[in-house]
Amino acid sequence: LDGADIAQLPPLAKAQKLAWLPQQRDLAWPLKVRDVVALGRFAYGGSLSKPAPADAKIIDDIIAKCHLTGLQDRACDHLSGGELARLHCARTFVTKAPLILADEPITALDPAHQASIMKLFRSHVSPQQGVVMVLHDLSLAAQFADRLIWLQAGEIVADGSVAETMTIEQIRSVFKVNAQIHAQNGQHNVTILHD
Repeated sequence: LDGADIAQLPPLAKAQKLAWLPQQRDLAWPLKVRDVVALGRFAYGGSLSKPAPADAKIIDDIIAKCHLTGLQDRACDHLSGGELARLHCARTFVTKAPLILADEPITALDPAHQASIMKLFRSHVSPQQGVVMVLHDLSLAAQFADRLIWLQAGEIVADGSVAETMTIEQIRSVFKVNAQIHAQNGQHNVTILHD
């Protein structure tokens, strides 16, 4: 990562460079939403009870962007599946880490929240920042990704742009389903056909 062996980085340096959002996101205690989001600032000396003004601004901004305003004082064990998904995305975004690794971050989200969260991930991509995401929603992957890496049985079977790799043949080969791809104005919408 940035030319350094990630296994050799001290935990604090690693946490400032890399944010990891796993598919399984269990919470051990019923913390308040705001406190869970604030956990993402710990690598910078953040505090749950009294975050620094700069940290508090970042936390408030991300809470609003993830549509959690009004829920910030609610205990996380009283959230719906979609609210929990947005909570964990917010905790990831507040890290401000240059690289985000996310495994199925939009599972349990309704279409409107899927789009808004994917836009937040997309806004994180720049020459200095990036996102590596596992995603099974092919239409959303096509809409938001610059590059697709297709895996089958743990092996890379295709790697390239959406236009190069999002094909009916590729979908059939990897997922063993037939599909239609509707390309219009640079957008690719995938429909899985049920025989």
